[in-house]
Amino acid sequence: MAASVAVVGLLGGEPVGKAAGRALEGADLVVGGRHQLDACRPLAARTLAIEGGLGPVLDAVEAEPGRVCVLASGDPGFFGVVRA
Repeated sequence: MAASVAVVGLLGGEPVGKAAGRALEGADLVVGGRHQLDACRPLAARTLAIEGGLGPVLDAVEAEPGRVCVLASGDPGFFGVVRA
């Protein structure tokens, strides 16, 4: 199971806030749509594009022993993925 999972919102390809930037920089696995991954070019050792169903993505996050960062467009906590 992942040591931690952070959901980071992106605006214009940049993380929203300093804490979000630190979460992205410190991630071992960055998960997001192809557009988000291409826009921010994460420095993580590994990336995983969300394509199709979420089952394989959730399995990969569960199997990750390190820190995971999930990318979202805009504010993920207001109308976004965190509230889903």
